[in-house]
Amino acid sequence: DRVILLRPTGSPVVFLQQLGRGLRAAAGKERLQVLDFVGNHRVFLGRLRTLAEAAGGSSGAMLGALLKGVPAELPSGCRVDLTLEAKEAIEALAAVPAASLLEQLYGGLRDRDGERPFAAEIVAMGLPLSTARARWGGWFGFVEAQGDLSAEEQAVWSAHRGWLEELERTPLTKCFKLILVEAMLGLCATAEAWAAGADLGALAVRSHELLRDRPDLLQDVREDLRNLRMHSPEDRERWTEYWRQNPVNDWCNGSYFQMGGRILRPFAVQPTHWAAFRLMTAELLDARRYQYRRRAQNGEGAFTCKVIHSGDRPILMLPTPRPAALGEAGRDLPVRLPSGA
Repeated sequence: DRVILLRPTGSPVVFLQQLGRGLRAAAGKERLQVLDFVGNHRVFLGRLRTLAEAAGGSSGAMLGALLKGVPAELPSGCRVDLTLEAKEAIEALAAVPAASLLEQLYGGLRDRDGERPFAAEIVAMGLPLSTARARWGGWFGFVEAQGDLSAEEQAVWSAHRGWLEELERTPLTKCFKLILVEAMLGLCATAEAWAAGADLGALAVRSHELLRDRPDLLQDVREDLRNLRMHSPEDRERWTEYWRQNPVNDWCNGSYFQMGGRILRPFAVQPTHWAAFRLMTAELLDARRYQYRRRAQNGEGAFTCKVIHSGDRPILMLPTPRPAALGEAGRDLPVRLPSGA
């Protein structure tokens, strides 16, 4: 009935596994008490965010309540108490600019693990990829500034910075653009195969397999297409045409992919860059997929608005017809920027 935390893990999954050991039911067990003795660690804010999300609430609201000394909105029977020192640590961390907090979290994880953290680890701590954009141009620009890019990664960053930045910031209303790139990486084992491109039919089938393996992401697919059978020529062609419309056409509207008949061809990558290129692209895919899933979990009923400006004032143009998620007039709704913030 008691868990004592002494390990300063930065992984939300490991943290929840630690809690889960104490949450196992047992005869005569009425409650679980968790004592966290690593509250002054740099990743402490991440633990509170993880608790809030696990409870289905807002991490901002939970932090605000804890700092004010009022009960946080948690499931019945649950409570979080902080020592005075922990409150002071939260206030100090909360006041740190996002870019500085990124440096602190990154440095703490690197010191602990002896290697640089991946982008998804930082996103899991509650900091979006956009945190690095204004000051360093993007995630790998930030890693470069920390002196942690290998010679091979530095060469890829110099040669393909535009692509990596595009992958990091491309707007997502569905997960399809990420799935398409992942499928391309899976089908192309070499730089030569990547440059030659992939058959649209094979690419669509591989993308469908990836979506079927991830039921939460499969929900992005139109309902009547979710259970298509790829061994059926009719279903396969129907799915391929759907996939051509989105995301293939979306990517082809930019500078990095083009269609030649039924072959989707990306830009060329030097063979000496291929291994690092694959890993860096996959790292951003993991981070964006994590961020997308978190957005989907916290933003049920979301919709996209166009942003225009009147002087310095941004104005949101609501889509037509009026989204059902708006509900009644006067209801407050969260707003998410294309960057994911």
